[in-house]
Formats: sequence, C-alpha cells, structure tokens
Amino acid sequence: MQKIALAFWLVIAMSLPSCGQQLDKGVFSPMNRSLNNTPHGYLILPDPTGSAPTPMVERFEVRPGDCGESPGWSDCETDRERSELSANKDRLGSSWWYGWSIFVPKHYPVVYPTKTALGQFHQVGAQPAFMFQNHSGGLTIDRNFGRTTNTHQLITHEEMVGRWTTIEVYAEWGAEGTFRVYVNGDLEWVFSGTTAEADPYFKYGIYRSFLSRYISHSGEGEVPAQVVLYSNVRQARSRAGLQSGYDNESLPEDGYVRARLWWK
Repeated sequence: MQKIALAFWLVIAMSLPSCGQQLDKGVFSPMNRSLNNTPHGYLILPDPTGSAPTPMVERFEVRPGDCGESPGWSDCETDRERSELSANKDRLGSSWWYGWSIFVPKHYPVVYPTKTALGQFHQVGAQPAFMFQNHSGGLTIDRNFGRTTNTHQLITHEEMVGRWTTIEVYAEWGAEGTFRVYVNGDLEWVFSGTTAEADPYFKYGIYRSFLSRYISHSGEGEVPAQVVLYSNVRQARSRAGLQSGYDNESLPEDGYVRARLWWK
C-alpha cells in the first residue's frame, strides 16, 4: 500500500512545482530546500484532507537515511535527518508576523526520545533561537540559543493529530524583544527579553536530531519515516497579512479525490 501511495505522489509531483518558491508566501518568498534534495522529501500537491486553509499544500517526508551535508556541516555525521525549507534572513531590530498551518496525520509515528522539530527560527552563524518541538507528540515551544531555557507545551498530540493546527507568531527581534505564539487564534505563550543575537530566519518541515536515542530506546534498527503537511506559510507586517494571497492552483478533480481518499 505504501509503495502504491508513493508512486501516486510522485506522479502528482511531476505536474507540480518542485520548490516552495512557486507558492505565494508573502515576504517569505522565495524559499530554498535545506540539506535534503530527495524527490519524496518535498512535494506541492492539492489538499488531500479537504480542510486546509489553501487549495495547495506542502508535503514533507523524512525517511531513514535522509541526511545531507553542506560546507562545514553534515547531518549524517551528527546523528540527524531532515527535510526543511529555509527562508531568507530577517534583520535584528525588525518586527514581523509569521503564520502557518500544520497537519499531523493519524498514522504519524512519535519518535521520542529523538528530538523532532516541526519549525524553527534559526540565526545566521549561531544556534537556533526558538524551536517548535514535537517531543512525545503535539508541539512545545523551546527557547534555545544552544541550551533550552524556556519551554511551554502549546498543544497536545491528541488535540493536534488528524486536523489542521494554525500557528501565528509575532516577533520583535533583538536583545529587548518580544515573542508571542498563538495557536488556533488563541495567545498561548509570551516571552520578553533576548529573542535574537544574530539575524534570524525561519525554517520549517521535519528536522530530527539524536536518532540514536530512539534506536537505543526502541531496539529497532532505524527511526521510522514521518510525514507532515503545511498550508498557508506566510510572513507579513501585520496579522491580517497572514490571511491573504492564497495559492489558487489546482489539479483535475479526479486527482484531488484520489489524493484525499488515500490520505484518509
């Protein structure tokens, strides 16, 4: 069944844009893939759930062995795997709204104690500032800077799985900044203080670290594949700006229906 489903997605991908920069993402556009160029790792396709905020969604998948490298860094040598898109950097002293919706399917495997990030605000030449960690399910916001100093669970696994969750962030970047996180419209977490020490930039998809922890804990030989969907990933000057500019591309109706039936 999985092989049939994969073949279907690959056929769909041949008729769709292969990089996220073709979708309207507000100030985020364009974006680039980060340390993963596998054909299964990133697809743009018609919403298979029937309830996404946009008609086209982004599908990320990480399979065992999906590790890449760039000059000065190797996921393969540091116990990591990922499939992410990376945005251009913002500036210290700037303030922005960021938004996205994420869908975690019912068959999604939790791989704790391996760390799985489903979104992060990284810094140029420095450690990530804030990470949205999957931990043992759901989403936890993690203020990082190389060592976790603040955490807060935003939504549980039971509340999140099998439905779309909308995340909105307002950030003032700098030594005396503000970082606010909204979940499905409600303010869930506020931090005031140092929000960035270098120019920040957003990354999203699936990023998992310390793979050996899951392997040792479970006794299995590898970490299982994971898939998540994203919709309406945007950056704007105002919160209202996160709701505009939907992508209107679509596939023939029969392709959409088959995709939705497979996903359920």
